[in-house]
Amino acid sequence: MTRRPGASALFFTLSLAAACSGGADGRGTLSSSGGQGGAGGARSPGSGGSPVGSGGATGQRGGGSGSGGISPSGTGGELPGGHGGAAGTPGSGGPPGPGGAMGDCIPLPAITRRVLALQPVQYGNATRDLLGLSSAPDVVGADNAPVPAADFAINAEHLYAYYVAAGAIVKQVPAMAGSLAACNASEPEVDCATRFARAFGRLAFRRALDDEEVTDVMKVFATVCPGPAANCASEADFGAAIALMVKAFILAPSFLYRTELGPRDLTANASGVYPDTTMTGDEIATQLAFVFLDSTPDAELRAAADSGALATPAGILAQVDRLLTVPAAQSHLVEVVSRWLQVDRLSERTKDPALLAALPAADRDPATIAADLSTSWQRSISETLWSDPPGKIDDLLTSRTFQADGRLATLYGLPTVASDTTFAGLAWPAGQPRAGVLTHPAFLWANSAPVNVNLVERGKTIHDQFVCEDATQPEPELNSAAARAVIETGDSEATRSDARLASGALCADSCHTELDPYGRLLHAFDAIGNFRTVDEAGRPIDTTVTLTSSSPVGAMSVAGPVAFAQALISSKAFTGCAVQRLFEATVDVPVRVRNTCQVNVLRAAFDQSDGTMASLMRALSTADMAHARAGGTL
Repeated sequence: MTRRPGASALFFTLSLAAACSGGADGRGTLSSSGGQGGAGGARSPGSGGSPVGSGGATGQRGGGSGSGGISPSGTGGELPGGHGGAAGTPGSGGPPGPGGAMGDCIPLPAITRRVLALQPVQYGNATRDLLGLSSAPDVVGADNAPVPAADFAINAEHLYAYYVAAGAIVKQVPAMAGSLAACNASEPEVDCATRFARAFGRLAFRRALDDEEVTDVMKVFATVCPGPAANCASEADFGAAIALMVKAFILAPSFLYRTELGPRDLTANASGVYPDTTMTGDEIATQLAFVFLDSTPDAELRAAADSGALATPAGILAQVDRLLTVPAAQSHLVEVVSRWLQVDRLSERTKDPALLAALPAADRDPATIAADLSTSWQRSISETLWSDPPGKIDDLLTSRTFQADGRLATLYGLPTVASDTTFAGLAWPAGQPRAGVLTHPAFLWANSAPVNVNLVERGKTIHDQFVCEDATQPEPELNSAAARAVIETGDSEATRSDARLASGALCADSCHTELDPYGRLLHAFDAIGNFRTVDEAGRPIDTTVTLTSSSPVGAMSVAGPVAFAQALISSKAFTGCAVQRLFEATVDVPVRVRNTCQVNVLRAAFDQSDGTMASLMRALSTADMAHARAGGTL
């Protein structure tokens, strides 16, 4: 039997349980990712392990019916509770086990048919664009931090926050009901509302509605304008009825979840298993919209889906090329880069005001400086990626220009800028070993403790996000007496690192030999990113390190960030990591192993390109894995 997200049983009850897996009280979660992946295969020395673990069990269906939902009119009491949520997507295989040599690349498991939930920021963006609002509404009461789409699930707190946001949004609708519905002269209002249901539903659900769904949404209209007259009792009633229809749409599962299920007439076999398929044009339009705009498809994407153009690589590339010129898409891709390089946590990192002593007392607010640094970072990334002509992704590592306002210029000892609201590109002093994003104060601030640098954290970020080296063994508990005895023999980040490495314990061989050298390359920059020549203990800083053969850069001795940046470029380690991380962001699958077959193919193709972000996004958006979906029971 074909599963139809958004059909009548789910659509108009608007029970909060309808988008969750219903427990006894209708609370719970419908995960986009389903069961857990199987354990990674064991790896014997020299032979490599089993590429992937087996798929996890299908996620559990919801329990009994949920508690009564909220009436769409707000006046009719409670409606019957929703049924339990749909079965989760079967889990993908686990990553390979650690240890041993890896002779061959590791294939990623096929992506099964799935649904992906809108995250709070996406909900705000989509409702803004759907209704033409001046700004995205706030979704209050839910964690707004973006996470990988496959890891996100709408829980009861999210859904309640969406419900509250929807209530605030629809208060604006009655005043715009006339323009939204666009009734023709002398057109009966019930006919106009029916036409609106089909047209607006196409936008909200990111696909065409069937007749049953249109009939259902008209039941919401009828709660205010019940008939039998063809018109509402008043203009105000018509506006209220349209507002309720909008509320029904923006709380429906088909709005809250974007599908990757293939054609709606796809049927399962006798065992309930669907065949392998390809995403529909509407689903590809939705995927492109959220990759590039973090919002619902715009008119051009919808038109391309309707025309069948998105069924071909050429049609997809035409939309990718268009989107790459859209300012909103360029801004969103800068945010994607910020998350990739973990600068999105900048605002979460407080600093000791003593580090801001170069500023007047009134300007020593760490939150204000963090916001300035965020703007500086975004302008720097944009200038590199979207200039005319555009720079290469590798160029992110070579810039020696710092976008600064007056506060930042003073804090970092640069020539004065006219105001604290105007940013200008300033050259770093020749004696400072600056290397683009690697030494940008925003990156260094985001990867440091409140007072001192965090050598291990900086090293781990480079390890994970700049070179995509495979995961190390987890560090042991550091609060034990044995661990403290080792760590406390040092009086600075550098000497504590020396103690860890010399101890042979505390994961010295299997993680700190990989992490600490990367961190020490940046040791000449303090916790806010200012250049220094001595560390917190007053000792001269040496940034010469030895990288092991496990590093994608290769075994070598390298001194400081500038030389390291050049090694990242010449080894293609940085662009190789960019391909991996942006593949994850585009296709919404985690890639935990660098030597992955599908990603290696994309790396090889990108190596032959002009090296720009545009070329990378073109390749990722048309990759086979982007749109092929394996069958399953969902």
